[in-house]
Amino acid sequence: MEDFIHTLLEQIRCRKAWPMIEREIRDHIEEQIADNVAQGMTVKAAEQAAIADMGSPVEAGISLDRVHRPRVAWPVIALMVLIGAAGIVVHFLIGGQESLSFLRYSLLGFVLMIFTYCLDYSVIGRYAKGLALLFLVLMLAAVYSGVGTTNGMFSHLGMGTVRAAFFALMQLYVPLYGAVVYQYHGTGYGGIARSVLWMLVPVWTAFRLPCLSLAVILFVSMALVLSVAIGKQWFLVPGKKVLLWSWLGIFLLPASWLSAAYVFGWLEIYQIARLRAFFSNSGDANYLTSQLRGILAGSRLLGGSGVDFAGCLPNFNREYIIVSLASGCGLLAVAAVCCLLAVLTAGMFSISMRQKNQLGMIMGCGCSIVFLTNISLNLLENAGLLPVSQTFLPFFSAGGSGILVCYSLTGMILSIYKYKNIYPKHIDARFSLLKLRTEVEV
Repeated sequence: MEDFIHTLLEQIRCRKAWPMIEREIRDHIEEQIADNVAQGMTVKAAEQAAIADMGSPVEAGISLDRVHRPRVAWPVIALMVLIGAAGIVVHFLIGGQESLSFLRYSLLGFVLMIFTYCLDYSVIGRYAKGLALLFLVLMLAAVYSGVGTTNGMFSHLGMGTVRAAFFALMQLYVPLYGAVVYQYHGTGYGGIARSVLWMLVPVWTAFRLPCLSLAVILFVSMALVLSVAIGKQWFLVPGKKVLLWSWLGIFLLPASWLSAAYVFGWLEIYQIARLRAFFSNSGDANYLTSQLRGILAGSRLLGGSGVDFAGCLPNFNREYIIVSLASGCGLLAVAAVCCLLAVLTAGMFSISMRQKNQLGMIMGCGCSIVFLTNISLNLLENAGLLPVSQTFLPFFSAGGSGILVCYSLTGMILSIYKYKNIYPKHIDARFSLLKLRTEVEV
């Protein structure tokens, strides 16, 4: 049997698939041996018959090699080329001094996406807690060091021309959080409680920056990741019941906390002013929201409206890229951008949820949810349905950090798809197989 398995595995070029295939073949042969013995054959004869039934190990290995090999999500790559080109065209159409910078970062982002695709995401899952702890320590050290603070608000890491926006970098924690949740498989309510703790630290850090929009994005994204794990029965608890109480807490806890923060003055003065102005639909702090609504209302279906949106809107090519595009090129251009992002996000969720490997599934969901939350918040803000805050539209808003983070997350999705036919449901099965083989040899 060992010679048969060894010969079969030699035909398979992707060595990462060997442990899963070996286990499947070994289990199949052992089951057939047991059936042959039950029919009255000796153990040796039963083994020979079982191996003979498997056919040629070379032919079987070649057939398995066609199935268990890295895959490339060519539709996603083609869509990314289209989105990248669309983003560059949009910035040159609406103008601005950052058009060339956006072009450079988009090209660099595409290279970074390919680099991330070449990495093995399972390494992150193996060292998830250590990597998450290191990530949080570095972020906390940067925040409380005072370096990167602008007007009393922490905004970036680095110094001089080499800087990275904290708002974008912090969102890389979401797929890493998914890998942490994966580590708590089968740990019951205690695992859920520990997962919540891993969630609250970065959310609190974002709030203390202060950056309320980042805190909301992180909280909602990680809450959704945890909900997927609970719904998949990872913690061996009643899924529907726990999900119901969890989402009641997700809605009630932030609402209660924000109410208390408003009453007791824990919010920043500008945050209170924005909330009052938005809900009262008046005041100086609501001026920008009124501008957004007015520019959208005056936009044409196709073609420019003639409004000087660059003079009316601060960061017109960043947070307010949608309104700028509507005013400069028309509502059909906005619809085209939204369709591209909708197709990409749906494709990412499809890739993630169809993963056989649970680690790949939860990390892919984390990446997809980051895109979904950012797109949703940015669109609602541009439509004047949410108070103005720091947001960005993935792949279209100017800003090098946001562009690179988005391409990195896409590369991770491609890496997950790459190994979809290689890794088993639980990657830890590789280590249990090696342990089993050692015990047998002993």
